[in-house]
Amino acid sequence: MRTIEVSSSDVEKATEKALQMLEATAEQVYVKVIEKGSMLKKAKIEVTLFESEDERESFMASVENEKKKVSVEVNTESSKKRVDIPYNKEENEQALKHAREFIEGFMGTYGVEAHIDAFEREEDIIISVSGDKMGNLIGFHGAGLDAIQTIMNAYVREQMPSYKRKVYLDIEHYRSRREDTLVSMAKRMAEKAISYKRSVKLEPMNAYERRIIHNALNGVEHIGTHSVGDEPNRYLVIDYVE
Repeated sequence: MRTIEVSSSDVEKATEKALQMLEATAEQVYVKVIEKGSMLKKAKIEVTLFESEDERESFMASVENEKKKVSVEVNTESSKKRVDIPYNKEENEQALKHAREFIEGFMGTYGVEAHIDAFEREEDIIISVSGDKMGNLIGFHGAGLDAIQTIMNAYVREQMPSYKRKVYLDIEHYRSRREDTLVSMAKRMAEKAISYKRSVKLEPMNAYERRIIHNALNGVEHIGTHSVGDEPNRYLVIDYVE
C-alpha cells in the first residue's frame, strides 16, 4: 500500500495528477479530500494505492470505523446567558415602553404596517415585530436587524442613561430561527472536527452569532473555539483538542 498527498487547483485535477504519479486507475485507489480548494487556496488530497483486494478491504474497514457518526451534545440553553446585572422590574417596564415607542415610530417612518409585541422573557426585554415586506429590514444574515436594534438601544439609553440592560429586537422570529440554524451547524461542525481530528473554519459572522456557537460548544469534550480576523470578516474556528 502506498499513500501520497497531492495539491492542484481543484480536486479533479489533483486526482488526475495523483493517478499519473501512481500509474494507477481510479478503481485502484482511495481518495481522501483534505482541502476542497478555493480561489485563494489549492485543493489538497490524500491518495492511497492498494496492492491487493485484501489490503483494500482492510483499509476501507478502518476508514468506515473512523467515519462512524460522532455524537456531540451542544448546550442549547447557553445562548440565554447574560451579564449579571441586577433585575429591576420598574426599570425594565420603562425601557420596554421606550423601545416600543421607538419601533412604532421607526415602522411609521418606514411606511410599513407591523404588529409589535413587547414583553419580558427570563428578565430580558424582547420587541418582536411581524408583518409584510420585512425581509429588507432583516437584511443579509440579520445585518439590518442588528443595525435597528443598535439604534433602538441607543434611544433607550438616551431616555434612561442609567439603564444597563440590552433590549432585544426580533423581526418575523428571525433570531430564534437563526439561532436554531447556528446551533445545528455548531453540532455538525464539531462532529466533523472530532471525526477528522482537525480544525474547522466557519464563514464570517457577527459577534452575536459567533457567541451563540461558542456558547453552544462550551464544555464539549475535545472541542475549543476561537475567533480570527477583523470585522466585518471576523470568523469562528472550531478546534479539535486532544
